[in-house]
Amino acid sequence: MKKKGLYLFTILFEGEYLVYYVGETGTSFSIRMLQHVQSYLDGFYRVFKPEEFARGKKVLLWGGMWKTDRKEPKIICEFLQKNSELAPKIVKFIEHFRIFVAPLDEVNRIRERIDSEIAKSLNLQSGFIADFQDHDVRYRPTRQMNNNLEY
Repeated sequence: MKKKGLYLFTILFEGEYLVYYVGETGTSFSIRMLQHVQSYLDGFYRVFKPEEFARGKKVLLWGGMWKTDRKEPKIICEFLQKNSELAPKIVKFIEHFRIFVAPLDEVNRIRERIDSEIAKSLNLQSGFIADFQDHDVRYRPTRQMNNNLEY
């Protein structure tokens, strides 16, 4: 799909869809999804145990290398040593995603504000909906300027 816009990574949970991640892309959906798959498979993203994840529980399998404190050579070596064990589990983890897309042909900042508000709404829910979110994802919410105009 060559369109840009917003997307949700969800899992089928008790007959409904539980949102795990909210994203936006200024490139095509297909390019962005390929980037996500690559980031999971190369150990950059964190991964949860697939069987638990499918039950709405996040049990960490691999912590990823996207955070500054996890970009050390020893972490990369650890991933390489565990790769044959991790790779099939990462694939199973990814297979649980049901992805919803919303084409939105707006400027990047508008898409960023919308995805930030959706993520904020999910994080403000009580119970497992908020617990299923990764609270350290950086979104770009609406900011206030000195004259109270939003941008």
